[in-house]
Amino acid sequence: IYVLKQYPDAVKQLAKWQIYNPNADACDFFDADWMFNISNFDIVIGNPPYIDSEMMTKVMPEMRRVYAQCFKTAKGNWDMFIVFIEKGLNLCTKTGTFCFIIPNKLIASKYAESLRSVLAYESSLIEIRDYSRIPVFANAAVYPCTILGSKILSHNNYMSFINMENIVDISASNTVDYNYFKLFEVWDVFFRPQVEFNVVKKFLSNPLLSESYKVIGAATVSEAYEIKDVLKDKADYRDAFKVVNTGTIDPYTSLWGIKPMLYIKEKYNNPIIRKNDLNKINSKRTIQAGSEKIIVAGMSTRIEAIYDNGEILGGKSTTIILGKKLKFLLGILNSTLVSFALNIIYNSLKMSGGYLNIGTRELENIPIPAATDDEQTAIIAKVDEILSDPKSKRAKDLEDEIDKLVYKLYGLSPEEINVVEGRE
Repeated sequence: IYVLKQYPDAVKQLAKWQIYNPNADACDFFDADWMFNISNFDIVIGNPPYIDSEMMTKVMPEMRRVYAQCFKTAKGNWDMFIVFIEKGLNLCTKTGTFCFIIPNKLIASKYAESLRSVLAYESSLIEIRDYSRIPVFANAAVYPCTILGSKILSHNNYMSFINMENIVDISASNTVDYNYFKLFEVWDVFFRPQVEFNVVKKFLSNPLLSESYKVIGAATVSEAYEIKDVLKDKADYRDAFKVVNTGTIDPYTSLWGIKPMLYIKEKYNNPIIRKNDLNKINSKRTIQAGSEKIIVAGMSTRIEAIYDNGEILGGKSTTIILGKKLKFLLGILNSTLVSFALNIIYNSLKMSGGYLNIGTRELENIPIPAATDDEQTAIIAKVDEILSDPKSKRAKDLEDEIDKLVYKLYGLSPEEINVVEGRE
């Protein structure tokens, strides 16, 4: 209502939305002039329209542009519920209480970062309930959660994270010190059982990967199509780079020449790109492809990373990591612990089949523990042995041995190791 009053042109976009959604109920009882002449409310309860960014861009582009100017949380590829919550908070009195039912994308999505910061620092959250496994709405494909909070800035308190068994019954809950809660950019971890939470807490207490290594997206969308135009299918890769993508990367193993690569709707048995052709597209990519690096698959249920000494170009959807002691890092990334932690931290962002998008953001924020030269050498020696024959029977034993070294670096207890490995 505020936006429509201030920006009359946006009424046309609202009209388009009403035409697009002709079955929407009319709200004749809703007296906007009366309600919005009151500046603030003691209680604000809301269920926002579940309109994603794609739909807004399609049917109400002018309103989306106006909202982006009016609301500070409208960042990135935001959905309607983001600005709805900010508006609700603005309608609260200084001692007001608010409660919303919203998509659980709030918990971990990139575009909700700004809203999570506002909720954590400009209000006091009391409780979040996760209803994502329950069919709350019969006609809406959304995984909901509810948030309850107050505008009173009293952060010397505790906050509840609750998993719901059904609409009424609680399946599990955690209570977290609010000052500790504020340190986290994503909130998935707080919904886990206590022992899992302790594992992730230890995991996250280490320096970030981005402090010691450079993480780069392997190809932009436009570059991916330019690469497609000059991609060849040849086993002879002299004066060329092999090309791999997410589908042709396993932990420690490049599947180039073993498994066909699907690249923008075409299959290649032995995909290569001539160095001269790549140089014409982007000379920096030529330098990166010729460098020692780690290449990480972009979509998987776990981290899948390979080591390359300068023979491979990471294709569309992959990420590369540059720096020193890369084989030490490779052992950490392919470990059971790192994949366990990432699956918890980004749980609400999983796609069908439990797949995660693993890109620069996720990799840069992986904590890497400090290690002595001897500790690094021990992991590197085992990684070297795996790389010499990744499909050998010995390789699985070596991965288990690396896991044990990684658990020690992160300081996990025997009970926590059992949880990570699925024995409890």
